[in-house]
Amino acid sequence: MPAGIPAVSAIGFSFALISAQALDHGTIVFERDAATAKRATAALFAYSVKQAKQVQGIPMNQVKAIIREAFTIRGNAIIVWENPHTKPASKRLVAACLR
Repeated sequence: MPAGIPAVSAIGFSFALISAQALDHGTIVFERDAATAKRATAALFAYSVKQAKQVQGIPMNQVKAIIREAFTIRGNAIIVWENPHTKPASKRLVAACLR
């Protein structure tokens, strides 16, 4: 986590043993409440965009769309997908665990 974005806890996950979903992986960041999770997601998005701006020759509107797709909020949890083109089955499985 970047400095200034306090997380209560975080856990990494991977679908490495499920061949159809092997590349899907990420981190679940837990915040104290849903409002804090929303603020933290906005801060993480801003941080990621700032980092991407240091790379020359990439279209920022496309980068922002990719970064936005990487974050999902479920209550007080932030799911950060660390690979592009995450499979819907992986997203459903993680969402089911956070009910």
